[in-house]
Amino acid sequence: MEELSDHLRGVVFYGATAPSLLAHYREVVDLLYPADEHGGLDLDQRALLAEDLIRQAARNVDKRTGAEAASTVLGLAVGTQGRKLLDRRRIAGDFFGVLPGTFRKPQHEGRLMRALAAEIVRILLDIVQCPDPLTT
Repeated sequence: MEELSDHLRGVVFYGATAPSLLAHYREVVDLLYPADEHGGLDLDQRALLAEDLIRQAARNVDKRTGAEAASTVLGLAVGTQGRKLLDRRRIAGDFFGVLPGTFRKPQHEGRLMRALAAEIVRILLDIVQCPDPLTT
C-alpha cells in the first residue's frame, strides 16, 4: 500500500486521467492492472480501468471533504482536468480550509493519498473476494 501511495503522490503532478497515466505513470497502470494478469487487455484499456478505479476510490475517501479534495487534486473533478497543480491544490485546500502550500504537506495531501491507496486496495480485494456472478 505504501508503494501505491508513493506513486499516487507523483500522479498528483499531471493528474490521474487515462491519458496522463499513459504519458507519465505507466507504472501505476501496471501496478493496478498488471499485463500478465490482464493479458486480454492492451495498455490503453488497462489505463482506462486504472482511471476508473482511482475515480471510484476517490469517491469513497472521506465522504465529505476528502472525496472532493482527492478528485480535485488528481484532476478528476469537473473543471480540474488540465489545470495547473497549484490551482488544483488551492481548490483542494479550500475543502480543508488551508492554503495550497499547507495542503501539499504530508498531513493533508500525503494523508489523503494514503487513504486513497487504502481505498484502492480495499476495492481490489472486494473484486477478488466477490467474483463476477455471471462467470460462476
